[in-house]
Amino acid sequence: YLVVCVAAIAVFWVSLGMAGITLNFDFVGQYRLRIFDGFMLTVWLSVASLIGSMLIGVPVALGKNSRILPIRYLCDLYVKIIRVTPLIAQIYLFYYIIGTAWGVENRVVAGILILSVFAGAYIAEIIRGGYESLPRGPIEAARALGLSRTQCAISVELPQMVSRILPALTGQFASIIKDSSLLSVIAVIELT
Repeated sequence: YLVVCVAAIAVFWVSLGMAGITLNFDFVGQYRLRIFDGFMLTVWLSVASLIGSMLIGVPVALGKNSRILPIRYLCDLYVKIIRVTPLIAQIYLFYYIIGTAWGVENRVVAGILILSVFAGAYIAEIIRGGYESLPRGPIEAARALGLSRTQCAISVELPQMVSRILPALTGQFASIIKDSSLLSVIAVIELT
């Protein structure tokens, strides 16, 4: 890793020299408050969007496993549409068309809603996949011991699911942080 990192840095510095570019970071001190404000807005957008996407993702994951076909199809359609369209197209569509129609004028609120809807589809799949990967043996044993469905879900399924989905949820949170930079197209002034 060290050799690869040194090689990448060397190629970068040689490329800067060949292009005649000199890096000057004197502006960082001058704009430190704006940079800090942008950083804090990025953190706020990301945390709020993660909470919003969890509020969307959990019911959608449950809906995708529903026995009621219209609910299952609606949740499946939502996940498929969101996952096959680029986020930047969704930002334009939701902010300029849906946001205008519904009177959402605050760009930060619109950004949080857009990121929540986008990440909610991915989180729904993470949760659904975590549930479907659970081994059936412990669940059947808990039911045979007389635990109700609710007790079984809380005591047996949930702890196993959390340990299985936590790495993927962490990766999704990192993606939300990176995706928040795309909100600059609707003039949300975050760290980028």
